[in-house]
Amino acid sequence: MEHKRPAPRKTAKAVAATPADMNARPDVRGRIEVVETFFDHDGRPIKHKELDAARVSRAYDAQGHQIEERYFNAEGKPTVRKDLGAARISWRYDGDGRQVDTTFFGPDGAPVRRHPAPPRKRALQQA
Repeated sequence: MEHKRPAPRKTAKAVAATPADMNARPDVRGRIEVVETFFDHDGRPIKHKELDAARVSRAYDAQGHQIEERYFNAEGKPTVRKDLGAARISWRYDGDGRQVDTTFFGPDGAPVRRHPAPPRKRALQQA
């Protein structure tokens, strides 16, 4: 009895990266950068549907706070995540580790909007 191989799929699906697939390295400022890339079945970078990006780069400071997130298309160029309207997000923290503000940037690197963190009392009331 001869077994036939199934026909190759014609649709590409994103393969979620596992921690072993992620590339974490310190950058020139001592931050840790984690890069997550999504591939099709043939190993080509493809856009992750929910993120609108083929690659996401996340940076963390020495205290473990996420300080930046960037989105890139399959060609490696900055791309806008539609639900956020930004290609990069930056967070700042005070000396006690509390988030001070969030800034959103377009693909050209220019800020598109900024959100100061709510005062501590108001943040606690909203929780």
